[in-house]
Amino acid sequence: MAKYNKPSAAWINLWVLLGLSAIPYVTLAAQVSSKSMAQVSQLDQGLAAQQAVLLQFARCIGQSSNRKQLKRSMQDKDSGVARRIQNRCLSPQDRQILTRAPANTSDNGDSSGYFQSMSYGLGPSAAVYYGAGVDGGWIWNFNGDGPTRPYLTGSTGKGLQANLGADPVIIGVYRSGVAPGNSKSTVVIGSVEVGVGVTAGLIYKRDTIHYSNEDFQGFMVAVGAGAGFNVGSEYKTRTRIFRVACRDVKVEATNETGKQVKVIDIDYHDYTKGKWRSKIIPNKKLASGKVYKKTFKKLSKVGGEQTQIRVEYRTLIKDGFFKKWSEVKRDWSSKGYCDKGATFAVTLD
Repeated sequence: MAKYNKPSAAWINLWVLLGLSAIPYVTLAAQVSSKSMAQVSQLDQGLAAQQAVLLQFARCIGQSSNRKQLKRSMQDKDSGVARRIQNRCLSPQDRQILTRAPANTSDNGDSSGYFQSMSYGLGPSAAVYYGAGVDGGWIWNFNGDGPTRPYLTGSTGKGLQANLGADPVIIGVYRSGVAPGNSKSTVVIGSVEVGVGVTAGLIYKRDTIHYSNEDFQGFMVAVGAGAGFNVGSEYKTRTRIFRVACRDVKVEATNETGKQVKVIDIDYHDYTKGKWRSKIIPNKKLASGKVYKKTFKKLSKVGGEQTQIRVEYRTLIKDGFFKKWSEVKRDWSSKGYCDKGATFAVTLD
């Protein structure tokens, strides 16, 4: 999978919550030509359906209970909570809309999979000519390929600006997939912000000059309370995408063989690497009808990803002083996300 890089952005203003029409683009002297801004404007118009979905999603995230859960999931790096928020605030139909190409491009808005990933989080900012901001949250792939991962972005910049953002919801949709690592970007902002509003922007490759459709990488919206103005600012950003830990994982294996068994090994599947990883355990005899329970403090390399548990065991063939055991047998759990406190059930039969 290609490494995710959060690239440059040329921001525009969108006043949907205020019920006003979009404020015209500001010409960014020596940065963006009027022809380039016309291309940006045209592309933005083709994203109206996607932007409407993100606004609805942002309002859902902004609800008190969801906002508290989001903050807690970020503190605990609990991707399970993050996915529950995603499912609660974003329907399958909404996700399908978000993956489509802009309506006025050569793809005619019908190309499912044009956008591959989405991020959402919270982040305050403040500026008087020189500005700084930080946002953190979760990023994930629409097709479910790969984990939901936490990210953190810091930015510094300068320009004609004076503003204060009060913990807004920040959402991005990207054409690239998700992979852990650092990325840098240059963000060009052109907007005017007053009161409670929505700022929307288009994202381009780093160091892009012409802002052509070929360089277009995604779009973003920020929703929240704030006041001030921001015209022609340029920001340097650094993004880090983290792995999540899969901790306190429970395995429950029920013996339905009708015989005594001896559990000898427990493995879990790393789908990213295409391999089974083993957890060393002491052999454990288990009578028929009984349940073997084991809690692992951590399963490495699969945090927030789908995994599967495999239990290896032998059945008792002959009892007595010299016991005889069968060849190694295996049974598997269903696939599931490796989140904090997850439970995987296996039937030995």
